[in-house]
Amino acid sequence: ADVMVDRVPRCPVCSGVTKPDIVFFGEPLPARFLLHLADFPMADLLLILGTSLE
Repeated sequence: ADVMVDRVPRCPVCSGVTKPDIVFFGEPLPARFLLHLADFPMADLLLILGTSLE
């Protein structure tokens, strides 16, 4: 709901700024992504989805 009205979402417990579990444009991929690089050649189909969040 906060995102829809251009407010920065905050943690209800500590009031700290929260970040969704997504990779923003220009950010590096998380380390857990690199753990699965060996799986890619074995995949029959790989979907990579993206959005500008606009």
